[in-house]
Amino acid sequence: MIAIRIAALIIALILVVAWCYYRIRLVKARKEGQKLQARLKQKEAEDAKNNR
Repeated sequence: MIAIRIAALIIALILVVAWCYYRIRLVKARKEGQKLQARLKQKEAEDAKNNR
């Protein structure tokens, strides 16, 4: 009975760590996407200015 509880706690801990890792990666990816989008807008503005 104790072994089942220990196994359940270990599985729960692994799931929590995996969820935290996923959230951290998601936040980093979102920030990187925003940086790339801002850089793209700046490049488009420069191109439009140069094409006048």
